[in-house]
Amino acid sequence: MTGKFVYASSVGFLHIEENEHGVTSVSWKGPPARNPYSPNQQKVQVWLEDYFQGHFRPPDFALASTGTPFRMQVWQLLLQVPAGQVTSYGELAKALDTSPRAIGGACRANPVPILVPCHRVVASDGSLGGYSGGKGLETKARLLRHEGVLT
Repeated sequence: MTGKFVYASSVGFLHIEENEHGVTSVSWKGPPARNPYSPNQQKVQVWLEDYFQGHFRPPDFALASTGTPFRMQVWQLLLQVPAGQVTSYGELAKALDTSPRAIGGACRANPVPILVPCHRVVASDGSLGGYSGGKGLETKARLLRHEGVLT
């Protein structure tokens, strides 16, 4: 089943879309949901409720985001960064033999933020770097505070 639904979170209304293969996008804008929940949407909603209540675990539902092979590699690495921890653009760049800027581009293109935790990537000097979701760095900081990375 394909569809859309909206989840009201502490960082704004998350608009979640899926196709028959899984979740395809999470954004902070879009039309209100009108389709009934699919089983996958119910799993995503439970996961988001758990996440925003402080129960962190990897996604246990299908993700069907698409991107270049390089972006898909970066997103797979992001799924390995546990909640409450961060990595740097430089560390990811070394792991994939590329540049930090390329990692930043892949993070910026992440179609399923929060689910694939690009907010856990910071600059080598410890500054937040960038974030394209929600209200930008304000949202990134809120997510990292929520996970206990920032005080």
